[in-house]
Amino acid sequence: MSPAVFLSDNVALDYTAGTNPILDQQGTQAANLSNQTVTNNTPDITPPGIPQNVSASAISGGAIRINFDDVDESNGSGVASYSVKRATSSGGPYSQVGTVSDNESISYTFTDNTPVNGTTYYYVVSAIDGSSNESANSAEVSATADGVSPQLDSVIVNGETLTLYYDEPIDISSAPANSDYSVTVNIFNNNPVSSLTISGNQVILTLTNVVQPTDNVELDYTPGINKIRDNVGNLASSLNNESVTNQTTGYTPTPPLGVSATAVANGAIAVSFLDVGTGGQIGSYSIRRSTTPGGPYTQVGVVVDNESSSYTFTDNSALNGNTYYYVVASQDGSLNASSNSAEASAVSDNVAPVYETSLVGGSSLLLDYDEILDANSVPATTDFEVRVNGSPVSISSISITNVRVNIELTNAIQQGDNVTFDYTPGTNRIRDIATNEAAAFTGTNAINYTSTNIPFGPDPCPIVNGNDASWACFDGTNNSTTISAKVGNVEIATVDAQGGTQTTFSPNALQQWSSGSFSGDQFNGPQVNASGNTGNATSFDINIANGIPSDAIILSLNKLSPNSGNTAYTLEAFDGTNTKVALNGWVTGQGNDGGVCTNSVNLNYTNGNTTLELQPTVSGNQSCTSSSNAIWFRINTTGVERIEIRKLVSQTDNIHVGLALLADYGDAPSSYRTSYNSRGNDPAFHVLSNTGSNPVYFGGTVDADGNGISNSQANGDDSETTGIGAGDDEDAITSLPVLRTNYSEYEVDLVCTTGGKVGGWLDTNQNGAFDNSEYAFAECIGGVASLSWGGLSGLITGDTFARFRIASQTSSVASPYGIAIGGEVEDYAVSIQEPATPDLEIDKVVDTSTPVEGETI
Repeated sequence: MSPAVFLSDNVALDYTAGTNPILDQQGTQAANLSNQTVTNNTPDITPPGIPQNVSASAISGGAIRINFDDVDESNGSGVASYSVKRATSSGGPYSQVGTVSDNESISYTFTDNTPVNGTTYYYVVSAIDGSSNESANSAEVSATADGVSPQLDSVIVNGETLTLYYDEPIDISSAPANSDYSVTVNIFNNNPVSSLTISGNQVILTLTNVVQPTDNVELDYTPGINKIRDNVGNLASSLNNESVTNQTTGYTPTPPLGVSATAVANGAIAVSFLDVGTGGQIGSYSIRRSTTPGGPYTQVGVVVDNESSSYTFTDNSALNGNTYYYVVASQDGSLNASSNSAEASAVSDNVAPVYETSLVGGSSLLLDYDEILDANSVPATTDFEVRVNGSPVSISSISITNVRVNIELTNAIQQGDNVTFDYTPGTNRIRDIATNEAAAFTGTNAINYTSTNIPFGPDPCPIVNGNDASWACFDGTNNSTTISAKVGNVEIATVDAQGGTQTTFSPNALQQWSSGSFSGDQFNGPQVNASGNTGNATSFDINIANGIPSDAIILSLNKLSPNSGNTAYTLEAFDGTNTKVALNGWVTGQGNDGGVCTNSVNLNYTNGNTTLELQPTVSGNQSCTSSSNAIWFRINTTGVERIEIRKLVSQTDNIHVGLALLADYGDAPSSYRTSYNSRGNDPAFHVLSNTGSNPVYFGGTVDADGNGISNSQANGDDSETTGIGAGDDEDAITSLPVLRTNYSEYEVDLVCTTGGKVGGWLDTNQNGAFDNSEYAFAECIGGVASLSWGGLSGLITGDTFARFRIASQTSSVASPYGIAIGGEVEDYAVSIQEPATPDLEIDKVVDTSTPVEGETI
């Protein structure tokens, strides 16, 4: 036939009888055929395609790996296998060294394990199909077998550079860890490796300290995760006490002493150090910097030695807020460098201190900034102008402690005075530790906390305070129309009679809780309308003091008179724009004061929940004219400035009012001003939110305390089991480390909310108070605040205490006492003990193994 039929062809046949049809032996004619399938038995004589992308590469152990792609032969019987052939000269002749079965992978690998080390081999690959047809050979590839590990030729040290020389190139990606090498100088001294590079056949180590010309140096190499290897993967051997040739020559300078780093203005850091003093042999000093302790260090500047007694280099390339670690190395005229000096560190600071707030009380005006100030930056008294009710007043003195500027006025401020002040920087300006200068300001208002301190009601106040509500004491005069509610000496609100009413306030209303959330609490609060006036004589406003968050206030009302089950009083609250706020979200409850008139107070919310109608009911006892069920509210709305209570009935009544704060207190002994009682000095307390949303705190939580719980172990708050915030929130640290009498420094790490400002006081002189000199400050970074006290001396054994405070503003943690908005206070016991007895270990080296009596060894 023409053309020829191939194995892959499909063949069909048609037959139409003609003049000479096909007949069988009996003469019967064969039938016609149409598209009859024909079995194709044509033999396969077509070879498969030639393998492509063949490569050969030497691998470890002296083997050679051959890679190639799969061949697709759709026109034949399919590729069955591949023949891998090898020759010792280019172009052949080739001998088969192995076969690879075709399993329809994308590519194949064959490993030739029979090469002789150092010999170059040439490879080709051919494809073989199922009919044993074989393709032509592929393109030739070659590789040289390498089964020998890299051998160390020599090790040389020169100064701070130690180089290992191998007999072949080293894989640049095989750089081991610095710690895989140990460099020993003069048998006993370890010289750590600070960095490592690979170049050609060299492994180059940079040592932390410069080797001196006479030093004896040995090297150990212990392979770790990434091991030294040649380019085919053969691993270099470990080294043990390998002798190093010391080629260090000439004079090697000594490092400078007295290195210090100090943050200065505009974010720069000043590095100071002493002259080495070698009579002119030192030419310069290399200033080196790192962002991590211990290096690696990079040179950031050079200072020329001019035989001064000391030098200072200013690093102007520091980034604000970053901590940098500096060392200094001295260099002679030939640039032979000393080892690095001791490390010094500093945090770059280019931000000026920012004024945050001011308080005035009596004759003291206190200005607080957001960071610690330079104690030497006390301005002149003429740099400030203080005005009281618009008229200038004289300043007697100014001092600076931590973040606070204390301005003492010649005359005391009175309650209700309006105090404003200006600051115009003069010659000596207020500045931070880094000397960034504070800005001027004018017309700034100070919060006046001056109190007339007129006791209203009997002392003490509170009497019993165990359920996390800090009940306020009250100042005022009997039958007055205004009174002041205070926690400690901080005014939290005033209670003012509604204008045009006969409402007055009287003392001596003992309030107590026999049941309910505050069961057991007792405090002295005012009586409203104690004189028994009828009509609208029990209508008053509660005005929350400036700076006190409304969502920390608790309000209690008792002795409400009934109106036959109808509304007797209304309660409404207003924000700073005089807009009513919704009341239905406030947490409320009721409790009994132990009286017989114990029916409930019904609540009815109207006007879109902005008006609360109080509907007290009483029992049938004829003596009951008012309910002894006290009702309380925990305000959880921010921005409330005024609460109005209005009486709607004419009959006589005599409401008892209570106000409280939700706050956290400490638990150190009472001499540390831990709790409040009547109107003494403020304890350390942090105002919390009734909503439970407190942005910064120590450890994992903060809970409220009714008052400080003083005891000799500073653990009174650790086992609280009742109240609003029941639980142990003393979790900044489990316990403080022992303080030894020989310590000059003491450091504590506290778990805290990142971004919080932390102040700490450590009573090192054990005088039962926290002094200004015992203060330390830190910012919580990464969940930890590290506080440290330096310059300690004269410590004596005994038990003392520490106080830690955290808040969002630095000014809130500048004092061990007083109010702070948000945050937490924690007190801890500290033990001061004698120095620990050291373990004694003696190493002895002798020059003879058999000394005799009288011989020096």
